[in-house]
Amino acid sequence: YTMPYYATSSEEILFHVSTRMPSTGSDIEQKVRHLGNDEVHIIWSEHWRDYRRNIFKTQFADILIIIYPLPNKLYRIEINKRNNVFFGPLFDGAIVDGLDLPILVRNTAINALRTQRSPLFSYRGRLSVI
Repeated sequence: YTMPYYATSSEEILFHVSTRMPSTGSDIEQKVRHLGNDEVHIIWSEHWRDYRRNIFKTQFADILIIIYPLPNKLYRIEINKRNNVFFGPLFDGAIVDGLDLPILVRNTAINALRTQRSPLFSYRGRLSVI
């Protein structure tokens, strides 16, 4: 399957996208394993009710960036985190224009992962999977 890829001169990031991953037979277990091991989840929700963390049970997923579409090409952002860490540029409750959404979500996910991993002794910050 294909997955979105982002790279700069100092970092590479692969994004696991559930709808692009195989989901038949034993592939479903592989899919859940990959998604369940990611530390930052970006979730698109068109439901009227807020996303609940326990929908996708995992030991990881310390940080959830949840996007809710609003009228007029605006989006509400919810940041749900297990630990008391701080990162940006997006914050819980932010309202974002559709033109700015992709880069802000990507940069927030990168910064969230860096903040989450920075206390780890072996963290070097090169290749990440979100």
